[in-house]
Order: sequence, then C-alpha cells, then structure tokens
Amino acid sequence: MKKSSQIAGLCGFVLLLFGIVEFMFSREFSLFTIVHLAGGASLVLFCLAFNLGGVWSSLGARSTRYGANAVLYTVIFLGILVLINILANTHPVRKDLTEGGLFSLSDQSQKVLDNLEEDVQALGFFQAAKGTPLDDLLKNYANYSPRFTYEFIDPIKNPERASKHEVTATDILVIKCGERESKIPGISEEDITNAILKVANPVKKKIRFLTSHGERDLAGEEEPGYWVARKALENENYEVLPLELYMIDEVPADTDVLVIASPEKPLEKNELEAIERYVDQGGNALVLMDPGTSPGMEEFLAKWGVKVGNNVVVDQVFRLFYGPSLGVDPVVESYGDHEITREFGGQTLFHLTQSVELAQPLPDGVTGVSLAKTSVSSWAETDLERFFSKSEVARSEEDLGGPVSIAVALTVEAKETAEEAAEEGDDEKKEARLVVFGDGAFIDNEYIHKMYNADLFLNTVNWLAEEEALISIRPKTTRGSRVLMTPKETRDIFYLSVLILPEALLLFGLAIWWRRR
Repeated sequence: MKKSSQIAGLCGFVLLLFGIVEFMFSREFSLFTIVHLAGGASLVLFCLAFNLGGVWSSLGARSTRYGANAVLYTVIFLGILVLINILANTHPVRKDLTEGGLFSLSDQSQKVLDNLEEDVQALGFFQAAKGTPLDDLLKNYANYSPRFTYEFIDPIKNPERASKHEVTATDILVIKCGERESKIPGISEEDITNAILKVANPVKKKIRFLTSHGERDLAGEEEPGYWVARKALENENYEVLPLELYMIDEVPADTDVLVIASPEKPLEKNELEAIERYVDQGGNALVLMDPGTSPGMEEFLAKWGVKVGNNVVVDQVFRLFYGPSLGVDPVVESYGDHEITREFGGQTLFHLTQSVELAQPLPDGVTGVSLAKTSVSSWAETDLERFFSKSEVARSEEDLGGPVSIAVALTVEAKETAEEAAEEGDDEKKEARLVVFGDGAFIDNEYIHKMYNADLFLNTVNWLAEEEALISIRPKTTRGSRVLMTPKETRDIFYLSVLILPEALLLFGLAIWWRRR
C-alpha cells in the first residue's frame, strides 16, 4: 500500500499542475479544473497519510537537500519566465519574421499614418471581433501611430451608438477624423488605408483625362478601358474627370494633373496650344503613348527634350518548356534615380511599348531622368510594317539596342510673365512636372494589376500632383494564409495540445517508470 500511495502522490501532483494551468488560462472553474484539482488534492493527501512519518525522517537526508535545491531552481526559473512575460506585456515589441512581411503594414499605410495631422479613430460595429484578423490588423495601425485608435462596438447591445453613426447593419467599420466619417464594409488593409486618406484629407485634387480622340474609356470595364485605373485614383482620394479640351480651348485652372492617354486621332492645334500654355504656367501632365498611335505628339513633346521613337521594344523572355523566345511584353526592373522610383523594387510589365528618351542636351530650363529601362537583351524594332503585318522581328543596325528607356520624368521651368509673378507676390520659380510613358496599355484593365504596374502609375500621379508623401508600395490583396476558428474550436485545440496530450504522456511515463522501478 505504501508504494501505491507514492505513485498516487506523483499522479496527484500532475493532476494539480494541469488543473492550475487550465485555471490560469480560462480564469474559471470549469469541469476539467474542478476534477483535476479535487482529484489531485485527494491523491496527494492519500500519499501523505501513508508516508507522513517517512517524510519527516527524510527531511534531513542528502537526497532531500538535492531535491529541495532542484525545486528552488525550478521556482526561480519559473519566476524569471513570469517576469519576462510581464515585461513583454507592459513593453511589447513586435517583429514580423515572415519573408514578405505578411503581418506588417505596407509602406503606403505607414506613410499615411506618418503624415496624419489629426487623430483618427476606427469604430468597428461587430458582434464578435476580438482576436480576429481585423483585430490584429487594427492593432498594427494603433501600434504604429499614436494618432490612430480603434474600438469595437456591438451594434445589438449598443444601438444608440450605431444610430449615432448611421450604421444600420453589422460588420461595418467607421473611420472617423474630426467630424468626417467614412464607412467601409471591407476589412482589408487597402480599404482601411484608403478610408483614412479620405477622412484625413478632405480636399480632393483633380485629375483630368483628355477625351474625344479615341482614348480608352474611363468608365469602360472591359480590358481596353481605364475603369480600374480610375477607381485606383479615386481610392487615393483624387477626383477623376474627363476633359473635352476642344470645346473650351483652355485647361481648367484647378487641374492638378492632366492625363493625355494614347489618343488615336491627332489633337487640334488649339488643343496643343492650350496644353503648352498649361505646362508653361506650371501645370503638371502625364502623357501615355502607344506605338503607331498618338499622331503629332512626338513633335509636340520634342520642344521639352523628349524623344519618342517610332518603334516597338522587343525583349527576350524565357518560357517554361519552351526556352528563350522573343516577346513584346517586356518586364522592367531597372529604374532611374527619381522620387517616383527611388525606393521602388518591384517589377513592372509593359505591352507594346516604344522607346522614350531624353534629348542631349536638354532645352534650357528642363531637367529630366529616365524612369524605366528594359533589359540588356532587348532592342527597339524599327521595322513596324513587318512587325504589324507579319508579326516578325529581326534585329538590324538601325534598331536601338538595349537597355531601352521607355519612360522619362521632367521638370520644366514655368514661363510665367513678370506681371503674373508680381500679382502673386511670389519670387520663387515655378516648375511644371511632365512624365511620358511609351505605353498606354500597362495601366488598362488587363495590365494594371500585373506585377507592380498600379504602384508605378499611382506613384507617378502622386509625384505630378505634388503628393510625394503618398509615393509608396501599396498593400497587396494576397496576404498570409489564415485559418479562422470558432472559440469552441480554439478551446478544443488548446485542451488537446496543451493539457490532455501532455498530461497523458506524463502519466504514461510515470506508470512505466514505476513499473520498471
């Protein structure tokens, strides 16, 4: 009986240990906790009842002293772990160790938070949101910036608060800055960051797209259209408008960026003159040109030192199982030293692009940088008749060898009259900003989501609109894989992996040890 009581005491100690662990995590006396504490205490008392005399006699033994030292060291070790845990909770440090930074805020979100001038609050009207991916995401925002706070509100239990913010359904996130609010049903980082942009910057800058010359449709949701590009600009808090310049002869003064996107028909003389006046007065413009289209734009851009080639850039690509082949969709990963691309590390994919270079020397008052270049294996094919009629290419001496520049960015000293400068009381020189791409398809509905095309386009517009703080890499829709579990599933996994299996293994080990002993 004495030996049986000893093994009962060891098992009782194990039951007590796991009962205490379960109570520390659940903070409630569940059936598991009660059974383990009661059973463990009973077995320990049973052991003491049969071994009390032996316990007193063994207190002075050498083995007891060694055992006491082991217990003391264990207590000290556990105390250090508790202290580390307390310090970690009071002074948290977060580090994302995933290769792609899947659980960190994107570069764009961080820049938006860095530039907040007012406090922003997120109100999540959810019935159960604690511990969800949305909770983790909002915690990232709050940890990054003290100007961002968030709170979850149960709209069923707090109908008055839901009514105050005009929330009529659950699972709605309200982003609030001062008196301005934006409601979003989505819970992605992109949705939240765009909502912060809208409420923190109530003034929308105007982006006008030139129309009526066969340009791609801003509202067209088919592949050739610019509907996705328009929505992307609106998400960045821009107002996108069409412009029929031939009807008014002047670019509206409130235009922050004028976009000339691959016109298939030549612009009228009065339109070209209006655009020239707009740039000369400090206006900013983005010009997109497809090979074989945009007649007359080459001569128009030449006055600012932009050389647009009458060619198509061909690059060697490697396809699985087929080996090297020639393609007209060059992948660009070489960028110039410019604010648009200085921290840009992503690849971009172009389609039927032509060369766009800077003249040497540049005209007075003009400075420029090549933004993007194709690979060294590429060249600019000049035999367009053979290319378009037979879909054949062959490199010749007339062709421009790679790397080929396909985009440039320029600053142009504005030709402002002395009277205008005096009226404005501005002694500083004004500069116009101009960006020219040899491809208008890389931002259409088919191509804008490929690789980092959208980032390059939006960064270009941000620079032209003098919103350099928004130049960044935006959050991607593909995030780390997550498994969503209910509270019951989470609890079941905890019991199985932390309590039941380790306890069973420990008791099984004690039984084998005792039997062999």
